[in-house]
Amino acid sequence: MDSDSQSSHPESLASTSSKRRGPTRGIFSKSEGKKTVCINELGQPNANSEALGSAIGILFRSHIPITYKSYADVPSEYKKKVTDTLNEKFEFDGTGVVVGKYLDERMNAMFRSHKYGLKVKYVKDKDPAVVKEGPIPPNVSKEDWRTFVDMCNSEEHKTISDRNAVNRSKLKSPSTLGRKSMAVVRHEMAMERNATSEAEISRSEVYIRAHTKKDKTVQIPDVIEKLKEIQDSNPSSQQTSVDDALTQVLGNDSRGRMRGMGAGINKTVFKNATSMITKNLKLEKEKMQMGEKIEILQEEMKNVKALLANMNVPQTTASVGVVISGGSQTHNVGGSGGLPNTSTEAPPASDMLIGKKCSLLNYDYEIVAHGEIVSVDPLLNVHGSRMGNGFYKVVLVEIIVEDADLFKNDGYHYTLGEVGVGGFVVWHRRFETCESSILFRFFLYIEVLSSA
Repeated sequence: MDSDSQSSHPESLASTSSKRRGPTRGIFSKSEGKKTVCINELGQPNANSEALGSAIGILFRSHIPITYKSYADVPSEYKKKVTDTLNEKFEFDGTGVVVGKYLDERMNAMFRSHKYGLKVKYVKDKDPAVVKEGPIPPNVSKEDWRTFVDMCNSEEHKTISDRNAVNRSKLKSPSTLGRKSMAVVRHEMAMERNATSEAEISRSEVYIRAHTKKDKTVQIPDVIEKLKEIQDSNPSSQQTSVDDALTQVLGNDSRGRMRGMGAGINKTVFKNATSMITKNLKLEKEKMQMGEKIEILQEEMKNVKALLANMNVPQTTASVGVVISGGSQTHNVGGSGGLPNTSTEAPPASDMLIGKKCSLLNYDYEIVAHGEIVSVDPLLNVHGSRMGNGFYKVVLVEIIVEDADLFKNDGYHYTLGEVGVGGFVVWHRRFETCESSILFRFFLYIEVLSSA
């Protein structure tokens, strides 16, 4: 038996220390507007959720009667009143099922811990008759207080209390986090490692941190040692899953929760969230790679403009479309508006492309073929129509990606492989919309490698 946090077992909130943290008060007394609560990729409040937790405790102590035996017995209108107040005071940086589930679990924990604290402070081992007439805790009516005292001294409650005491004695892995949640720990670990995503932090790592004291004393050394052994022997076991290192050591998770993940996360939620996280990480990686490539192209553009200026070639003819490498000189041909409308008006530098060896690149900057430029004339008839501005006719010398799509097909050939070595293709230098408005996802760019 183990515990993710002390909030899962409110009885464990009782400290052996003489100094204990009292209930938070006055968090709603300041008119500062809404507080923003950050939400992690799983939908859990993380970085600045302490105020949210304190607010939940205050609201439950103030508005929820202590006469209900369990959180499940609390009427939905009471719970809604708490959540409505939270929505008035906090702006959640995210939405979804997990946020609602997180709040529900936190409210459950707060309700249980509040009742347990009152029992320990006022009722336990004391004469019920004296307690009923004695000091009444704040925010509790006299009638509710008497009902609560009777409930704490009932045979049903004593049976449940004794059973819980036995269960607590079996607790092998008490958490050392205190009020800090697993989600916050995961966020802190990601910040420490400069991780691009909190998903890079496995639940096994969070579990180990949650059961290690500040002085590095490990609460459950045998369990932690086994976890580390499995992770060292099988690195893939570090990835969070329903069959990771934590499951191998401690067994399957109980229904409705996952160890090391914190409030609001169970197997179903984790599975759905993981799928979305994977997609988001892929998109973020592609975005970063594209940004890096754009920076490289911008730097190349600066160099080309400088070279063109030294050669006294008009800057209006420069673009990132074609880079010519021949001898000790490099040119860039093809203005932002494409090649001129007639071949006779083409800038002189464009003639230097004829016969040059080139590489054909797709949208991902991957080389799909090598060839040789045979024409840059926009009026050249290709497949019954003009080749058009910005296109170049290339003879294929080597094909690297057989299934790479053509920019212009003849109705019979659609890929480089179908054209074959020795065949001719028309390639464009930049992103373009063509042929029935289909957006071809290729980076339309030809990099001239060297002179023929």
